[in-house]
Amino acid sequence: MIAMRIFLRPLVYSSLAVYTAQYLLGGFSFINSSFFSIFPIVVGLALLYTFVRPILHLISLPDGGISFTALTIVLTVVILQVLAFFVPTFDIQAGVLNAPRFLLEFLPTSHLSVFWTLVVSSVVISTVYNFFLWLAGKK
Repeated sequence: MIAMRIFLRPLVYSSLAVYTAQYLLGGFSFINSSFFSIFPIVVGLALLYTFVRPILHLISLPDGGISFTALTIVLTVVILQVLAFFVPTFDIQAGVLNAPRFLLEFLPTSHLSVFWTLVVSSVVISTVYNFFLWLAGKK
């Protein structure tokens, strides 16, 4: 049970977060769309959230809100950039942010540069990962 909580949950949450970011932005390019090309990215993010996240909680003890979230997003950007450099099957490309329809108003579609695709993907990955952590709850 402890092994599942320590190793399996971050892998599942990270894979769902990466797939969500890819679905929303389309900024990640994999050489082949097999599981083995996505696996290093998921493992890298899972390691970030497993080992670096507790250290960030210690650093931002009194204020766990915006500063912790900003630090997590910046670290996710750095990890994605490092993974794009070292993993030959992974690349970050310019993405497209399709605007949702709210209350019958249409917002324009935004074409993002590589940098903004990386930043928005990091925000999406961090948000989805934190949502699943909140959903699972502390037991």
